[in-house]
Amino acid sequence: AFTDVSASIASGSSGGIFAGVTAFAFAYEGWIIATTINSELKDAEKNLPKALIIGAIICVGVYMLYFVGISGALSWSEILTAGDNLPRVAFASMFGSAAGTIVFVFIVISCLGTMNGLILGCSRGMYSLAARGEGPNQKLFSEVSPKSNMAANSALIGLALAGFWLFYWQICFVDGFLNNFLGAAVSPVSLHIPLWFNWEPDEVSIIALYAFYIPIFISVMKNMKELGWVKRYLMPALALASCFFMIYCTIIAYKIQCLYFVIFLLIVLFIGFLFRIKKVKS
Repeated sequence: AFTDVSASIASGSSGGIFAGVTAFAFAYEGWIIATTINSELKDAEKNLPKALIIGAIICVGVYMLYFVGISGALSWSEILTAGDNLPRVAFASMFGSAAGTIVFVFIVISCLGTMNGLILGCSRGMYSLAARGEGPNQKLFSEVSPKSNMAANSALIGLALAGFWLFYWQICFVDGFLNNFLGAAVSPVSLHIPLWFNWEPDEVSIIALYAFYIPIFISVMKNMKELGWVKRYLMPALALASCFFMIYCTIIAYKIQCLYFVIFLLIVLFIGFLFRIKKVKS
């Protein structure tokens, strides 16, 4: 995300800046996953918001110091050239190659921690639905193992979905391996997968996340009559403005890919809607 922001500022293009903003927002989207474990926290209504706010402030402060330090250590051309190796190159230029390697190791550990948080949230996805009487086969996915105290059936679905997206990201999008493989199997000419199949699945999803927040904030303004005007109107209004801004940034950055993603999303939502209809009829 920080490499994208750096490249955007250096290039000076409005589209690039908006793409950097989208990448920056994607880097902070892990906070929503933390809410999936609210039922396991002590006094979650009080402690979870506090943890999210304090944690976000700490992360913003650390990232700002990191970004300022990187900008002072390297020129814009060096930042653009470094790409994903930016932290290693920056620290190596200041403290030597050994320091650059050590910092890179810490970054890998941090990424593993992020992945652990994602696994923690995704493994409870189907369980969270089933526990609320939603989704398919609620009895199966609401089961919790008495030995591990873990929703194993739900975790298996999370593992399968993670495997699907790993396959899509690496095979279909990043390496273009599927194009070359099918091209070699069918004809000497590489068979190009159409663009609608190769949309970027990570940051473009921001457009859906922030669109889904909009009715939540409107509902707060409409129904939370016990709140003061600041919490009921001012804060949701600022949140709505942020949502529309992020949607605009995503559209500017990814253009037609947003449409391809929305089509895919509508298909998934339709499948979920079928389960919803089944529940209402039963």
